[in-house]
Amino acid sequence: MISITEASALRRKLVALGYAAIVPLFGKIPAMEKWQQVANVSREWIAMWERSWPLATNTGVLTRDTPTLDLDIYNEPAAIACEEFVRERYEDAGYVLTRIGLPPKRAIMFRTEEPFSKITVNFVGERGEKIEMLASGQQVVCHGIHPDTRQPYRWFGGEPWTISHTDLPYLHAAQAQELVADVVKILTTEFSYRRGTWRGRALARPAQQHPKRPRDA
Repeated sequence: MISITEASALRRKLVALGYAAIVPLFGKIPAMEKWQQVANVSREWIAMWERSWPLATNTGVLTRDTPTLDLDIYNEPAAIACEEFVRERYEDAGYVLTRIGLPPKRAIMFRTEEPFSKITVNFVGERGEKIEMLASGQQVVCHGIHPDTRQPYRWFGGEPWTISHTDLPYLHAAQAQELVADVVKILTTEFSYRRGTWRGRALARPAQQHPKRPRDA
């Protein structure tokens, strides 16, 4: 279990490191209404949350300024391959922070100063697998206990409360589209995934942007 005191201390660290849009969560559910509008969280807000929602000990980061690639797939080798691809592409651009809650699913954080809309690519099948770039209007659990596994969320490559927000790799909308398209290409060409529907702006064609992927070099 995580105490509300521990959660508040961690939230103060996040804000100090530039993650200014955070929310208290019950599991994965924000404690307050209109949470999408939260910005520039103060120490006073965090103290108020502690009094108002002492059981909301999980913490979320709004993905408006911290877009997050959500690899919502159950094939472990495929999930690892996608993560390795992202690490190779962005390892020189900043800290590549990977969060795992329900393995082998994983999420990777980025930053932006040009908020954009969420991108979703669904795959054919009964398990509801998909790739998403969470962006404006969403949030991602940063710290706490996963409601299904009852285990703490884990981070690899660093933790947001020890890494400055400015040290995350930067993404703008076109780069996000391109990254999602390239990850989808890996899944469809190397792991036999079949693409279903997409939501958001049309995806760029990865072959036109990166005819030779860095991981194949």
